[in-house]
Amino acid sequence: MIKIKEVWGEDPEFSGPRNWFREVLIVKAIKKWKKSGKILDFGSGSGHLLLRLAQEGFAGIGIDNSPPAVNYAHQKIQEKHLEHKLKIILGDENTLFRLKDKFDVVVSGETLEHLKDDRRAVAGISRVLNKSGICVVTAPAHPWLWDINDEFSGHHHRYEQTDLQQLFKRAGFEVRTIFYWGFPLGLIWHKLLYLPLVRKKMESKRKIIYSESKTLFGKIIRSEKLKQMFSKIFYFDQLFNWTKLGGGLLLVAQKP
Repeated sequence: MIKIKEVWGEDPEFSGPRNWFREVLIVKAIKKWKKSGKILDFGSGSGHLLLRLAQEGFAGIGIDNSPPAVNYAHQKIQEKHLEHKLKIILGDENTLFRLKDKFDVVVSGETLEHLKDDRRAVAGISRVLNKSGICVVTAPAHPWLWDINDEFSGHHHRYEQTDLQQLFKRAGFEVRTIFYWGFPLGLIWHKLLYLPLVRKKMESKRKIIYSESKTLFGKIIRSEKLKQMFSKIFYFDQLFNWTKLGGGLLLVAQKP
């Protein structure tokens, strides 16, 4: 196994159209169950999803263990003048057991796979949810899809549908829906466009910040309009969710 030391969050905007589409799926899932309320984004990263949810009528906090990501998200919240609705704090799964607040929704996008003890994180999520509150989670699917990006990103898990279901059922949740997403275009994007960038980052002797790059990819990840425009190609993948070949999973679970 390749050992890679990566400072997570060094390039908070290292994301693109596929990530934008994933957030579309998350927002749609949340809005199906809750139209507004108090929300916690566990693993909030750059804060982009939290900002989108604020526009949909939610208020709450984000938790992330990367100081660069937390600082970046805090700056974006200030730029949008949303300090009255949103707050970002530095923390991890242990923070879930110290919070005094309760939430109507907990969202955790591409976070559980980074934790050795994902069961503790799910127990913490249950602790901070109100009764009948919902949790929306996305995570990478299929151990057989493990690649250099999982090493680069510090992943400990990729999940099959039954694994993720059982993780939440053991914590007392009722799973409302779960499905694979991201086939075939999501996998093609990942293999042909995203992985070469990851390899370049790994092989370079200097830190590459793609959000400052003048390349096409740099322009795309700096522009929300371009990310949104290119993300529309991934709607095609929704026709193939039945194949269970997608590289990602989305789960909605409810606390009884």
